[in-house]
Amino acid sequence: MIRIGIVPDVFTCSIIANAHCKEGRVNRAVEFVKEMENSGFELNVVSYNSLIDGFVSLGDMEGAKKVMKLMIEKGISRNVVTYTMLVKGYCKKSEMEEAEKVIKEMEEELMVVDAYAYGVLLDGYCKVGKIDYAVRIRQEMLKMGLKTNLFVCNSLINGYCKVGKTHEAERIFMCMDDWKIKPDSFSYNTLVDGYCRVGHMSKAFKLCDEMLQEGIEPSVLTYNTLLKGLCCAGAFNDALFLWRMMLKKGLTPDEVGCCTLLGVFFKMGDVESALGFWKSILAWGFSKNRVIYNTMINGLCKFGKMDDAKEIFGKMMELGCLPDGITYRILSDGYCRIGEIDEAFKFKDKMEREAILPTVGMYNSLISGIFKSRKLSKLGDLLTEMHTRGLAPNLFTYGALISGWCDVGNSNKAFGIFFEMTERGFAPNIKICSKVVSCLYRLGRIDDANILLQKMDCASLGKLMMLEGFF
Repeated sequence: MIRIGIVPDVFTCSIIANAHCKEGRVNRAVEFVKEMENSGFELNVVSYNSLIDGFVSLGDMEGAKKVMKLMIEKGISRNVVTYTMLVKGYCKKSEMEEAEKVIKEMEEELMVVDAYAYGVLLDGYCKVGKIDYAVRIRQEMLKMGLKTNLFVCNSLINGYCKVGKTHEAERIFMCMDDWKIKPDSFSYNTLVDGYCRVGHMSKAFKLCDEMLQEGIEPSVLTYNTLLKGLCCAGAFNDALFLWRMMLKKGLTPDEVGCCTLLGVFFKMGDVESALGFWKSILAWGFSKNRVIYNTMINGLCKFGKMDDAKEIFGKMMELGCLPDGITYRILSDGYCRIGEIDEAFKFKDKMEREAILPTVGMYNSLISGIFKSRKLSKLGDLLTEMHTRGLAPNLFTYGALISGWCDVGNSNKAFGIFFEMTERGFAPNIKICSKVVSCLYRLGRIDDANILLQKMDCASLGKLMMLEGFF
């Protein structure tokens, strides 16, 4: 612009700075602002607010504070928008104490804190599950003469649902009419989700009917929420009916819906329908969605359908959807479950060739697979490799080793691992205790078994006795 003789004004500079920030080029935006100032432009609070907003979007609160400091040095007055963006930034990072400090700073500078600023803080508390703090903020708003708005209502409904207090969320929803606030799709969907989380499916469907009466069409999000609720309630046939109804309404399924319905088929044990549904998923354009591939492969692996899982994996590669560590772990674990440890290691090797390192969870799965296949010669090298890579064993590692050594009849190894585990501060869970006690009884070491039983609480002891078939 300058080269062709057009001199930008402050408004134009603000737009350019904001554009850089929206594209994630915050540092370039800062450079641009400095260039403009060096060229004699006196930028205003709007330009600097754009920079702060950019840093907040990136979660860089230190960068945002540096811009604030620069504003002070240049004598540029900060406004409510400036501070509210900082509140928003701290809330996004769940740093609620810092967010409150910003509000206090606004009050100390005799700045009028508006309903939006308070609303952002209240919403932050709701999102971290501190609903009592959110209620306190609303009370402060009311004392200041600020009215409750839609944003605040939606935040409170979400906050109450998050902590399982759907009756309180329902109360806020009912009060909205008295407060002359019309619920929107977010209000309805949030409360529907709240009902589904606690298993109140009849209330969820009734609210959807009310939603329709108010002229708000249920979205894919609404259907996904209801699908998950029905699945959690074990109402799989109802979930399938709802899915068909959604398709009849012309709604296009998304990733969440597809994964949920795949889960329905696998929970019903209907692998054939899952494979049939898979063709529809590809037709809907999800050929490069890794999450859906992982869900499908995981379901097949749990049913021991490793040939089908391997075929889906091949299709995934063919269509250009790159597998991640989760994909490889699922397949490796699937082969471990059926005792095909060599195939499991092949996927571990493929994973490493892709520069993806195995997690402790994958090593745990391989340890179990080694014992299941009785190829114990692989165990030493695997444990050494795990140690070399700096991966410390967790409770499940010890559990896999103890269970494995017990299963192959090497009680001394099992007890050695058990004592190592306790010395390192790990408390054995019911499954580990079950194996050790069972092993001690088989060896005739009744006194040792009884000592271990005495150290367990009554609840754990009851579970143990049921696991081992004592009654």
